Amino acid sequence: MKAAMVFLASAAFVCAPAPARAADYPSKPITLMIGFAPGGPSDVMARILTKKMEEILKQPLVIENRAGAGGIRKRISSPSA
Repeated sequence: MKAAMVFLASAAFVCAPAPARAADYPSKPITLMIGFAPGGPSDVMARILTKKMEEILKQPLVIENRAGAGGIRKRISSPSA
């Protein structure tokens, strides 16, 4: 009985799928969407923050300005989570 249990446990261990390894995430640059015009206070602050974020995350960040409608256009065009 004990030998059968050991056999079944080892067979389950061998047949189990390998653990999924995380790929280098994210594989594409991160896009930071700003709902206001370039050159404004929001844009300047975002550019200051992205420099630090790139150092910490070790990933490139792209700033995309979507001006108009008080930031509503940015919310509409952003992908849903």
